[in-house]
Amino acid sequence: MFDAVRNNKKIVQGFLLLITLPFAFWGVDSYVKNMSGGEDLATVAGTPIQQAEFQQALREQQERLRGSLGENFNPAMMETTEARRAVLENLVNQRLLAIDASKMHLAVSDERVRDTIVGIPAFQDNGHFSQPRYEAVLKSQGMVPQVFESSLRRDLALQQVLGAVAEGVMVPRASVEQVYAVQFEERVVSEVQLAAQQFASAVKLPDDAAQKYYETNRKRFELPAQVRAEYIVLSKEAVADQLVVGDADIRKEYDAHPERFRQAEERRASHILIQADKGAGDAVIKSAREKAEAVLKQIKANPADFAKLAKENSQDPGSTEKGGDLGFFPRGAMVKALEDTAFGLSREGEVSDVIQSDFGFHIIKLWPQRQGARAFRQ
Repeated sequence: MFDAVRNNKKIVQGFLLLITLPFAFWGVDSYVKNMSGGEDLATVAGTPIQQAEFQQALREQQERLRGSLGENFNPAMMETTEARRAVLENLVNQRLLAIDASKMHLAVSDERVRDTIVGIPAFQDNGHFSQPRYEAVLKSQGMVPQVFESSLRRDLALQQVLGAVAEGVMVPRASVEQVYAVQFEERVVSEVQLAAQQFASAVKLPDDAAQKYYETNRKRFELPAQVRAEYIVLSKEAVADQLVVGDADIRKEYDAHPERFRQAEERRASHILIQADKGAGDAVIKSAREKAEAVLKQIKANPADFAKLAKENSQDPGSTEKGGDLGFFPRGAMVKALEDTAFGLSREGEVSDVIQSDFGFHIIKLWPQRQGARAFRQ
């Protein structure tokens, strides 16, 4: 029986989904009854889930529903307490899975991230991956490639955690047999066709039969009203080609809607992580801190070697191969200790002292200006 289960992981994952879904609507009621404030909505293992992260997840869920439902999509669907609670519960579950992935030292290679992106239909043009389309789709969602790729890498790591659960799950024989019965059920059907022409000559109708049938089924013979009309198509592109927009018009539009052109502050930083959970013993924490301080000494002696030392020493599977580069991120996207330190650095290229988070000890470097892009975005 267990061989059948392991060979049909999608069936097992379906059972896991059925078990998980009910928890998406209960259990975090107190967090979603008042989501208009600026306080943290939930805390998972000391890491807060903030309003910005929740609103982003809510927007993503809305776009998924809009894509699947089309014209039937109603934005009010996501305004219910149950829907918002489900989004928050999903964020909590993702955070818990991320902690498990970190503890299990699960890593996702750059090659797998690249292959996954190339295979996403939304980024393809005529069946082939298109870099301009990729960047345009992300821009339309208010994202940059670094943030999207980091999020994708995290999601792929979470899939490995769920895969480990599916590998070890045990499903009752009755449940497996029921699923197989539904999938492989067959029916034997016999059919007899009776041609109307065989019986037409035996049917005798009274003279008024047609009139009576018409009166009884009048709606079946009605046709909807039709209108013959002429119309003109105004092409937005053709009209735009005839318009001339001056600097004064641009300034006027900007002054009228400044909120549309604002972007929350983001920073780009690299880090080196020496893992040590807060629950680890004193000896483990002491050893990790000493190693981090030793690496910091090497950085202070040779600041240009930060990326090289990150590849050699960092234990963060998501950024090690990139020299510790975390890309651009806003407030609320990283663990609080790392975020506070990154936003507290004031000079491009500045390196922090050793700081501690729930995951271990970090050394953070603020990116310098490169190719006309600054490390700060306002």
